[in-house]
Amino acid sequence: MRKLLVCLFLLTATTVMAQDLHLNDLEYFERQDVNVLVFSNSFNGGFNDEKNSGIEIIHHGVRTVQGGAIRLNNTPEQWDLVPKMTSRKVDKKNQSIEVGLRYDDYHFDSRIVVTAKGSAVEIAVWLDQPVPAALSGTAGLNIEFLPSQYWQKTFIMDGRLNRFPRYAASQTVTRPNAEKPKQFKGFKTYDDRGTDRFVDPLPMEKGHQLVVATDSPERMIRINSEDAELQLFDGRMIAQNGWYVLRSVLPANKTGKVLSWTVEPHAIPGWIREPNIGFSQVGYIPEQPKVSVIELDKNDPVKSTATLWRIKEDGTTEKAYEGAVTTWGNLL
Repeated sequence: MRKLLVCLFLLTATTVMAQDLHLNDLEYFERQDVNVLVFSNSFNGGFNDEKNSGIEIIHHGVRTVQGGAIRLNNTPEQWDLVPKMTSRKVDKKNQSIEVGLRYDDYHFDSRIVVTAKGSAVEIAVWLDQPVPAALSGTAGLNIEFLPSQYWQKTFIMDGRLNRFPRYAASQTVTRPNAEKPKQFKGFKTYDDRGTDRFVDPLPMEKGHQLVVATDSPERMIRINSEDAELQLFDGRMIAQNGWYVLRSVLPANKTGKVLSWTVEPHAIPGWIREPNIGFSQVGYIPEQPKVSVIELDKNDPVKSTATLWRIKEDGTTEKAYEGAVTTWGNLL
């Protein structure tokens, strides 16, 4: 067997020893086991069921939360409008990111300010003008949780214990189509079997203090809001690719800081992401160097050698090759 060349990739950014979230040089919030992205990826309007936009949380190596933004539906689906990002201001001194959002169809502007608060972030919504009458009771702050990471896990709302359903399961109502906010390019995908009405999910729970995944430390997140009601929905009632949605409706006839959430992802002390190992998916010709790329958590100590193991027919393993590790450098 020819020599196996092992290259080592390291993630960019400074090692974080403190357990508080902080705004790093790449303009997102981080601690050893949590990353909070604030419109590092924006909605583009071309295919509106994107799942990598708005406010996102990478939690113990898995992107479990996305889509944090002002939305116009309880559980937005593919062709529902998304806001246009009009500005993004990063304030390292105050450890905050401010994003301006606009719905051109309704001439509606808002600002979301995300600020590090110890091991949590505060997500605050600011309005310079009140919510337009056409969107009163409709516009709200949404954030979405990846179902495969949360189904069958428990959640507690204001002390009431419940469990995320594996399959779509919540009450719904129908409302007149005239109450449905506009869709992308004038589409109307929502009519319920020609009844001139559309289906709207009802919340599974309401309250002011939510803890999700209390039985799963790597997924547990605490969300509090003293000035707004939290509503938890199952977005799969409307769309097959729907996620669990947490939402607070924006108050009518108010300006300034109209609502805020405190979001605190739980962190497992000393957590380090498992290595990602990459190799050619189509194989190697005999004379070609066999190269494996090992991407490590930036807090994972670098070993001097890497070992290739052969799995035998009886299920046991034997060492096939051991080679020296060559440090390639930062991944990005």
